[in-house]
Amino acid sequence: MALFGVVSLWPIGFGLLNVVPWFKDEHETCFVYRRQGGAWDGEDEFVGVDRTFVPFSVVCRWGDGYRQQLVVDWLNPTVAVIVGLFGAALLTAVISAVARRRG
Repeated sequence: MALFGVVSLWPIGFGLLNVVPWFKDEHETCFVYRRQGGAWDGEDEFVGVDRTFVPFSVVCRWGDGYRQQLVVDWLNPTVAVIVGLFGAALLTAVISAVARRRG
């Protein structure tokens, strides 16, 4: 169970690196993603970044309505599955310990 707990920290940590503002320059990252997204003349105003921790999300917003999600699509489902499995393993361990103590 301890190994499973350690493995579960990897995607959660990865998500936090994408969401917590002081780990990267969001302004520069937004511009890099915008340039990769296709034809863009660089004239549209950068409005800002919306971020949430649950679920992990970092969205760049531009004046022309363009929006870019910076957090990879697979991260939130992976975190949900790992947290669910960890919770089930923890619950099983507690029930097993209580049953062993009683019996």
